[in-house]
Amino acid sequence: SIFSVEDICKLIPDESADVCVLEEPEHLNWFRAEGDSWTKKFNFTVGIVHTNYKAYAGAQIGGTIAAPVISGMSTLVVRAYCNKIIKLSPVLQTFSPEKEIVCNIHGVRGDFVSEGERRAKDAKQNGTDHPIEGARAYFVGKILWAKGLDKLMNLQHFYRKTTGSYFPIDIIGDGPELEEIRRAYLGRSTANKSMISNEGGGNLSSFDFDMPKTIREFRRTPIPANFLGRHEHFEKGHGDKYKIFINPSVTEVLCTTTAEALAMGKFAIIPAHPSNVFF
Repeated sequence: SIFSVEDICKLIPDESADVCVLEEPEHLNWFRAEGDSWTKKFNFTVGIVHTNYKAYAGAQIGGTIAAPVISGMSTLVVRAYCNKIIKLSPVLQTFSPEKEIVCNIHGVRGDFVSEGERRAKDAKQNGTDHPIEGARAYFVGKILWAKGLDKLMNLQHFYRKTTGSYFPIDIIGDGPELEEIRRAYLGRSTANKSMISNEGGGNLSSFDFDMPKTIREFRRTPIPANFLGRHEHFEKGHGDKYKIFINPSVTEVLCTTTAEALAMGKFAIIPAHPSNVFF
């Protein structure tokens, strides 16, 4: 984490100190340099909470101890330094019931809204309504199991049980668990062949002899998933390619990528979860 080693309040002229908005007030106040508090310096202080540090702490080794410690520290400093608390979704812990509200005050970049307007205009002028039938689904985000990619795999199994086959999906993004997840989706042998083809060589790398991370790597029928690396939804060549966005994550506070997909006029498949109440 990054913490200030100097009192920020003393850098702000008193005549300019009226209303203060603290993004992630818990993080800003876990450690504070000596000086006046925010509520003493400013007439009114608003804290906007949009990260579930309690959940992150609980997912680590020793999380049963770390999670309540982080939760208690966060409650203490947020109550002390904020006159009003805005939580982006009800998935966040309670800090101060008499001070807090749940409200989505975030938006999306104009690029995504412009792409949605372009698609709508194209559909109106050219009769191109980007039909769902035959459309390819996609996921975009950091490639981690914590982003719900295990739940997406369960959805694939349910779909295959119902229809007899998996549905194709493009997975866009990068992350430290990319290779493990790619092998889990494609199966060990298919993932190795794909890697050799992508590298343009004919020799197996040490990757081929790595110990398996999960039993999923030994699947016989690969899930038709393309791992495309990092892209934006609206980049040229991607805007009209997809109609269905799938976001299986239940670890978000409020998922920006879902809002971006909806702004572009796409259908979004998301879990029934407190983090998705806004949608």
